[in-house]
Amino acid sequence: MVNSISVTNKIKIFISSRCGDGFEKYNEVRRELKKLIESTNIANVYLFEEEGASTQSAQQDYLYALDDSDVCIFLIDNADDVTPAIMKEISRAKSHPKKSLYLFCNENKKEPTQIQRELIGATGSKYYTVKDFQDFIKHGYRDLINDICKIYRHYCRNRLVDKEFEGVNNNLEKKISVVSDSLSKHNLKGIDKSKAYLGNIIYPLNLEIEHTTELDDFMEQFLKVIWGEKEIKEFNSGLYLEILKKEQGENLNQIVKLRWHAIQSYWLNDIDKTIKYLNDALKSSKDKLMPDWFIQDILIDLRNIQTLKGRLENKIVYDTVAQLELNNMPQELFYPVIDRYEKNLNKEINKEHRKSKTSSVYSVKLGNNLSNYVDELTNIYVTACYYGSLTHILLMRDRIKDVAFHLCEEYIDWEFRVLLLKLSMITDNSKKIKENISYFNNILGKMNSKDSMEIYNFTNSIPIKTEKIKSRFEVFKHLGYFFNDTDYQLILNELLKEISNWIEKENRAVNLGEPIITSLYENRFRMDPNLIIEICLKIINKEIYYFFDKVFELLESIDLSKVHKEKLQSLTQVLVECVSSEEIRTKSQKLINAIINLKKHENEYTEELNLIVQEKMSERDKKYYFLETTNTKDIHYVKEYIKEIKRNIDLSGKNGSYSFSSYNSYLIIKDILKVNPEIVKFDLISDVIGVCVDSLQAKNLTYLEKISAIQLIVFIKIKFDKLDYDYQNLYRKLMERQDVLLVGFNSLLERHSQFTLEFNIYVFAMVFGETEAVKLIEILSELNKDEFEQIECMKALKNIVNEGFFIKLDYSIQNVLIQFVLGLKKHSNKDIRYLAVSLLIKMITSQNKKTLMTQLSKTMDYENVYIKSLILNSLDDLREVDLDITKLMLKKALVDNHYLVREMANEYSRKKAIYIE
Repeated sequence: MVNSISVTNKIKIFISSRCGDGFEKYNEVRRELKKLIESTNIANVYLFEEEGASTQSAQQDYLYALDDSDVCIFLIDNADDVTPAIMKEISRAKSHPKKSLYLFCNENKKEPTQIQRELIGATGSKYYTVKDFQDFIKHGYRDLINDICKIYRHYCRNRLVDKEFEGVNNNLEKKISVVSDSLSKHNLKGIDKSKAYLGNIIYPLNLEIEHTTELDDFMEQFLKVIWGEKEIKEFNSGLYLEILKKEQGENLNQIVKLRWHAIQSYWLNDIDKTIKYLNDALKSSKDKLMPDWFIQDILIDLRNIQTLKGRLENKIVYDTVAQLELNNMPQELFYPVIDRYEKNLNKEINKEHRKSKTSSVYSVKLGNNLSNYVDELTNIYVTACYYGSLTHILLMRDRIKDVAFHLCEEYIDWEFRVLLLKLSMITDNSKKIKENISYFNNILGKMNSKDSMEIYNFTNSIPIKTEKIKSRFEVFKHLGYFFNDTDYQLILNELLKEISNWIEKENRAVNLGEPIITSLYENRFRMDPNLIIEICLKIINKEIYYFFDKVFELLESIDLSKVHKEKLQSLTQVLVECVSSEEIRTKSQKLINAIINLKKHENEYTEELNLIVQEKMSERDKKYYFLETTNTKDIHYVKEYIKEIKRNIDLSGKNGSYSFSSYNSYLIIKDILKVNPEIVKFDLISDVIGVCVDSLQAKNLTYLEKISAIQLIVFIKIKFDKLDYDYQNLYRKLMERQDVLLVGFNSLLERHSQFTLEFNIYVFAMVFGETEAVKLIEILSELNKDEFEQIECMKALKNIVNEGFFIKLDYSIQNVLIQFVLGLKKHSNKDIRYLAVSLLIKMITSQNKKTLMTQLSKTMDYENVYIKSLILNSLDDLREVDLDITKLMLKKALVDNHYLVREMANEYSRKKAIYIE
């Protein structure tokens, strides 16, 4: 009775496989499969061999039949592969496109065909591999019927929408609802515990817990795992998943369970298991026809972990398998729920930032937007936990960091800066960490041992061991001088073990090398130099060539006066071997610097090193070596650099060719004259000034070269003013051709402008007493906010504000310059602040001493170690100006949070026998 019922709109099936002589077994399988399918009375099956005669070609006949079909079934035996005809059918099915099922048989050949390999991916057609050729019949029938039933079930759940009758937005919303409805029904209520915990991370908001659920309790517990307060083993994921199962459909819950297994494995530092569970989740998502955005989210997790695995194994991974699959997906990356909340979060931050920048100066801020930030952050976190998104769970740290950065801009609360630094240490690279510290200029000025230890301990929240070690070295690098002595020693001992393990391992993580060596570099004034030398020698002896230049740079910076003789002997021998090796010698840029530092501190064991430098090193390195290590030929070197400058004037721009040196000949001459004033005679100075004049009158030099020439003349004029040189005639000669003085150009690697050159010319005129306060105010008013130009202008001033010259200036000029420098003393750029303080120290006179000394004393409250050290190194001069204020600054230094500042202050007190009550 049932079979007699007529079904008019039957599904058309096209079965493709090999056929013809020698492949009769395929004909039998296709016939049996057709019989089973058509027995359902819902489909008609096309078989080429059963068609009658036709006026069309055979190829036209089966390709048109494929075009008219609804579903294609491809039967492929790995041992037989596919013919060109089958390949044409496959291409036709893809291009139209046709819904296709692929069945592969590995009975006689296990290795998959290329066709099968290319089907792998979220957008590839579904396929199944059978182990017996006859199973093509059973599985072909079963898979087709199951697929038809699944499609109908999706239709019943509004997962299939006709684009012709549904708007794009409605279509998108319905696709999103496939998985997200179960979450949105609860409207993210009952998550007050998670919200309160996140709120307290940012600031103690003391949010009330009114609505909570069992899920909320577990999500709060996992927040503690993320924040390092709990171990992953303390989190009962099994019970969490059981509760989650009540909120999710069976299909979704099975996949989320696999994703949470991946999350657990990640927190247990098991990358391979993490990848396995993610692959299982991906396969299950495809099998269950989950939405594209959900599959993409799993692929992103997989891509990130595959990339991490590559990095940990010292592999350069350009495109992981997961990334390639993402690239091939036609849909754009999006996460329907999280994207919305993240957009809201960014909108709130931008709104507050804009309000802060545009509000009236008379506005009073009575509150903040913290609760809104916490709401959006909690919504994102709960959504990520609900779907088991590892990437978005980990990104919570970055999102909180973004909020912290914004809060640091808006408020002065110290807690926000500690939070920013804490998160930056575990999410950012060393450069970004340094940028954050530099941008919020008082972040290290107010750091203490408690804060730095809190930041160091926060690295325990990092699940992956290598990443955790890397972050610990970053904290040690940036905050090493702020730990108290006990904590410092404990941390140092811990990190020394990690360094030893890293050096001894053959398969060491390469990305640990730089943070290890740079952390030693930054801590070189607190660590035993013998220990640093020992580590450097081990790295060189282990032939870890990639980091040799970093090691040489470290060796260049160490004070070798406290290094034991046997260590110096070992270092000398190792450096001899390095120079002897052509590979090391030619590839290392910093080797000569390490040798020079050794030579300056040690003569007893360096004879062999001295000889091999002369024999093996390049002419450039030898020249630099002898310049730095001998004083017998300083006049010779000055004359050599004069010749260098003259050659450059003659050749620069000739035939359109320009060459740029890595060193500044004018600056080198200036340094030689400063260190060796006894060599300064009239003839030598005449030659130096003469070549500077030639440079200033040339039209083919860079702005930097002309600026350097002016500064060298100014330096000689102030430093050696008693020489019988006709400076006034020099001044007139140059100022008569100011139009030529301003002619210059920039190389690709320079930023010096015509304004900077003009400012230096003005300073040049100031030295000769040819200036007025009004003109100075005018030129300073033209100085824009470009930090580079501000730095260069202060360098020009620093070149004249010494040797008692400042006090000789007109009082009005002094005041204008002091106001200019004071205005830059609190600049966000630390280099500008450093130059400003160094100028203020030299600008103190009897008229302004109270004001400037008070400013310097205030600087000792909050500034970084470099600026505080600058002041401490000037205490001898400052105590002559005002002893009481100087003693106050010394008191501040003795109790400073920074180790080096305290040490410098203690050393000064001991040497000068100053008693501080």
